[in-house]
Amino acid sequence: MTLSDRALVTLADVLDELNKSSDSGTVDARLERYIEEASSLCARYCDRAFERDPAISEAVAPLGGTKLYLKRGPINAVTSVTVDGAVLDSGDYDRRLNRFGEGECLYRASGWPWPAGVEPSPGYPQIPDTEDETITVVYDGGYITGGQSTNGHATYNGQTPTVPADLAGSVLQMVCTRWHGRGKDRRITQETHEGATYTYGGVPLPVEVTAVWDFYRHWGQA
Repeated sequence: MTLSDRALVTLADVLDELNKSSDSGTVDARLERYIEEASSLCARYCDRAFERDPAISEAVAPLGGTKLYLKRGPINAVTSVTVDGAVLDSGDYDRRLNRFGEGECLYRASGWPWPAGVEPSPGYPQIPDTEDETITVVYDGGYITGGQSTNGHATYNGQTPTVPADLAGSVLQMVCTRWHGRGKDRRITQETHEGATYTYGGVPLPVEVTAVWDFYRHWGQA
């Protein structure tokens, strides 16, 4: 099979981690299936897509303040920002980088609107969770994934993946765990084999994996 754009790591990454060679057959196909499973699980957990797209059009319900967080980071470039039907001048905002040098949000010194409803009586504050999607941002966002770099993608095939090392490593861990646990009863919480103890049940996701995924999770505008 050919890895999809959402596959965060390559087959070569997994084979190297497992110290195995490609067989161009059953083993490769199984590992590619595990890559897709782990990558999809990561995307669902993080409530976002990771693969790069140069023409994302995202409708955003702003919550005021000076920072507007988009769902497909990093923000590589911005084509346009439209607020209530009016296109903003590109000098009215800029990309703010996080401590890793990646575009994290759009910063606007004058602030973004908060189009929330208000209580019918004077003096009442705006009501959270009633915001309309009054902003549309067209931008280039996301990482070049392992799948995009190897599946013949029209733009990114052959390019070096840009998925952060910790994120790629967490997906590799899930794939390798799936490989070593194939055929085993997942309800078994622990067993010992040749002096090594293995745990299969218990917490659905390893804490070292969720610790990474929580960092990349989309938490909205809060």
